[in-house]
Amino acid sequence: TKPAFEPTCADLFFSGGTIWTGTDQKAEAVSVKGNTILAVGSYEEVVKTYCPKETVAISLEGKMMTPGWIDTHVHSILSGLDLLSVQMADCDSHAMLAERVRDFVQQMEPGQWLVGSGWNQERFKGDEAGISPDRFLIDDIAPNNPVWLCRLDLHQCLANTLALEAAGVDLNNPPEVLGGLFQRDEKTGLVTGIVKDNAMAVIVKAIPTITSERYMEGLQTAMDYFVSQGVTSINLFEDGWTTFEDLYMRTLPGKSNFDGTRSLRATPFVRTYFAPALALHKEAAVLYESKKHLDQSFLRLGAVKGFLDGSLGSYTAMMHEPYNDNIQGGPSDNAGIFLVPEDEMYQWVKSADASGLQVCVHAIGSKAVHTILNIFERVIKEHPREDRRLRIEHCQHIVKEDRRRLAELGVVGSVQPYHMVDDGLFIERALGADRLDTAYPFRTLLEYGTTLAFGSDWNVAPASPLLGIHAAVTRSYYDVEGNKKQFVPSECITVEQGLHAYTTAAAYAEYSDHIKGKILPGYLADLVVIDNRSF
Repeated sequence: TKPAFEPTCADLFFSGGTIWTGTDQKAEAVSVKGNTILAVGSYEEVVKTYCPKETVAISLEGKMMTPGWIDTHVHSILSGLDLLSVQMADCDSHAMLAERVRDFVQQMEPGQWLVGSGWNQERFKGDEAGISPDRFLIDDIAPNNPVWLCRLDLHQCLANTLALEAAGVDLNNPPEVLGGLFQRDEKTGLVTGIVKDNAMAVIVKAIPTITSERYMEGLQTAMDYFVSQGVTSINLFEDGWTTFEDLYMRTLPGKSNFDGTRSLRATPFVRTYFAPALALHKEAAVLYESKKHLDQSFLRLGAVKGFLDGSLGSYTAMMHEPYNDNIQGGPSDNAGIFLVPEDEMYQWVKSADASGLQVCVHAIGSKAVHTILNIFERVIKEHPREDRRLRIEHCQHIVKEDRRRLAELGVVGSVQPYHMVDDGLFIERALGADRLDTAYPFRTLLEYGTTLAFGSDWNVAPASPLLGIHAAVTRSYYDVEGNKKQFVPSECITVEQGLHAYTTAAAYAEYSDHIKGKILPGYLADLVVIDNRSF
């Protein structure tokens, strides 16, 4: 006769380490069945799901297990191609940047575009500190190849003369673009090759479409990179639908890997919450309704993302007062750029919200954050409904009177702590000491009850939750001379708060907190194991 009770046998059984569940529950062991968590708790409780012939026991060897990390802000998965392009992140001078470009171009065919990103003028030393390169730096070393190289923040890019000509840009009279600009030399009036924000689309339209083989190479490279960092889910922000369509074809029922195979240990596919441009909200709403049959654990729709201003490093983040210096050129009273007029942004947010979509808006400067909070508050009051989870992406500079408003309005702060490491190099020069405390006030926001979800903004910054948590906890960085410094230490948070921001809060920010972000029975078995010394 059969026994009265037959326990469900786990596929995997983990024990022998620290298990951080994201809840108040203490755990000594975790078991997994299929792709979900079967049991969590004491060793004695969970071992009941261990069946010698069916269960693989894995010792954590004293390491720490956490829920899978969710990166709530990444850009084009094709940024994987940047990992295969010229590497510029460590360049500390114009000459070093030019040398990297020259060496890479020598491997290319004449006429082939060199496209990449990662340079940062704030890492240049001496008299070049803060000075963006110009087209003359690379014209002679790339005489046969159009070049388009973006600053790490993707809000300004460098084009050589061939690239400008290919895009039809008149060097003496470049087009005027709302929410963007072609930088011009103050003496000659000629285009320097630096193109900012909305004006970048003029050049991008001229770049040839990549081959499907190259596309897949970049896509796979990006996925592999995420998995290597412990990232199991991403919020992917794209302008259009190309990447979504490609991911959709590779996440049909039964497919985990791009080639359709499955792996017990890991898969090079990360779960994706896809958000196209806010301007496409009408298309997004229709597609969202038609794609509800998708395997929601792999690929989901439901959000749109807009841009309100630029970036701090390009001096286009919209501030209440002008920048302290004019090192980026332009008007002496430059306070940044609104990429979209306020009324137009309100109309887009209102319409997208009314269709049931989650609205995420990029706002970095203090005036941009203030403006989008006003827009969100207006929409909330005009059309009350439950569980909106509106998001401000970046939300970097917040004046004191606005800091309570996120929690009061239920707005999620989708922030990227690693940006402090880059901004620390120049923020005091750009804004002055009296405005430093407006930047990245994480501890204050949490004390007010704000939901803070962490992300990387990859490929602007490394998609490494460990680096992100380290930045938020220590707020430390190294200047160009190698000296360790700390940025507004009163806003440091704890390691556990950082873990919450990459797991439970991140899951909440993407409407998946019922299946992700915690180690609980029935939740997806997205698990990360790290050395305890990581923190």
